[in-house]
Amino acid sequence: MMAEEINVVSSFFGVELLSPSRRLEFRRMKSDLDKLNIFSVNWNLADHVRTIGLFILYFMGWMMRILFTFVPQRMDVCGISTALDSLGHPDSPNIRVVVDTDQDHLRIKSSGAIGRALLQVLSLVNDLPASSRKYAFARALTEKIIAENLSHGYGFESVNRVALSAGFKRTLAFLNETLASLHQQKRVGTVWSVPLKFIRMLPGAGMALPLPAPLSLVRSTIGGFLNPSSHWGHVFPPSRVVYEENGTLMAEKLAEELLWLAEKLSVCSALEEGINQWSSSTSLASMAVSANPRIQRSMVRLTALLVHEIVQGNVDVAREVKFKLLLHWIPLFCTATHGGDGVIFNTAEKVDAEKTLAEAIRNLPDSDQEVLLAIWLQEYAMSPSDWPNLQSCYDSWCFETRKLGHRAHLDEGK
Repeated sequence: MMAEEINVVSSFFGVELLSPSRRLEFRRMKSDLDKLNIFSVNWNLADHVRTIGLFILYFMGWMMRILFTFVPQRMDVCGISTALDSLGHPDSPNIRVVVDTDQDHLRIKSSGAIGRALLQVLSLVNDLPASSRKYAFARALTEKIIAENLSHGYGFESVNRVALSAGFKRTLAFLNETLASLHQQKRVGTVWSVPLKFIRMLPGAGMALPLPAPLSLVRSTIGGFLNPSSHWGHVFPPSRVVYEENGTLMAEKLAEELLWLAEKLSVCSALEEGINQWSSSTSLASMAVSANPRIQRSMVRLTALLVHEIVQGNVDVAREVKFKLLLHWIPLFCTATHGGDGVIFNTAEKVDAEKTLAEAIRNLPDSDQEVLLAIWLQEYAMSPSDWPNLQSCYDSWCFETRKLGHRAHLDEGK
């Protein structure tokens, strides 16, 4: 009876009443909306705690981003701080000078100052763009300091070795960082270029981005209080190569600087450290195979220089180092582009580099030769390039291997 009266009233006023199922659905929708309202009376204690915790975590994330943006990065990973700490100390293993008189103490103090100056100039060479007119100035000043240290002697040769080794390590780290960034951008593709810009705005994404001059001063000041041990951070600013759009030009510049530093290390009879670092650059070697031909040019020439110095006996390194050097960088020799703007060697240089590479492989044990020649054969067969052709080295290894097998068979017969 009651339902009939409600229907009569609703029909009289022209209002359509909802069915019970529809009313239940609206109640559920209202309950869901209340859960989104932080001031709703339907929220329980767990909902409030969870929401407040999320707000706190988000706030802390942004605070950490601001903190890391204004704290300068340490340069220990690139060897600069270690070299600075070692230069100028009498007990440093890098400067073997016996301190007996005040004159010797002054000599070590002055060599430490020259070392720090050379490290600063090498850092500027890394940081200045190649298009800057001051870049040539920094390169020329570096060569002038190195030449004068060699001519003066009295422990300044060791200053060159320490500074150049640290500069080589720093440049190698920057080149690896730049190629990794380029490799990541190529893998992600241009479709994700816009989302990546928003990702960089997330907490922690802008730690390596450069800051304007006033903010850089604030960062150095705050970093001096929070991290006093990095008092050289303002002299050697952190890397600026991670998010630069002209990453290919930067990588080409860094690769050319590595070749230049290796040549200076060779002049200073300190190429061993460079060979050790280059032979351990596994990830860099794998990325170099697909790098721009202009980048590959300097890397191939650098590897050829290191192999040449080893074969000539100018550098004494362990067998494992020689093997790793050839193992990691032979694929680049086979796949590097030699035409167009990527010309690496002229005809005479190609012949000399090919002979040097074959001689370096022959000087290794037979088991190492087998691995290296197998890698060469695989890469050479799949590459459009006809260089380096190590077939004579391959035939020589096959002949020596058969001769060993024949000798072992004769020994068994006896």
